[in-house]
Amino acid sequence: MSGLTDKISFLTEQMKELNKTNTVLQRDIADAQKQKQDNKQNETISMQEQTISDLQSQLAELLDAYNELEQLQNETEAAVIKYQNHLKDAQQENELLINEQSSIAAGYD
Repeated sequence: MSGLTDKISFLTEQMKELNKTNTVLQRDIADAQKQKQDNKQNETISMQEQTISDLQSQLAELLDAYNELEQLQNETEAAVIKYQNHLKDAQQENELLINEQSSIAAGYD
């Protein structure tokens, strides 16, 4: 009977060791799964950061282009005003010349 009790004790100890090993393995599997998930999240975060960086670059380019267009618009408006004033001055000068010529022509009549 003593031999059977010893065997049962031995098998019980082996079961305890196997349970400990199983617990450690389950914990390692859980850690590996968490690490895998963390790696996937880090990869996703890295891709999102790259997308944000690309979008920021595009936004900066668009803002530069907008500023250039705004400057061109201002320059164009200034040129239009300048030419309108020039045309207005030329029209007034022409009216003066016409009036002068009319006066001279009236003087010959």
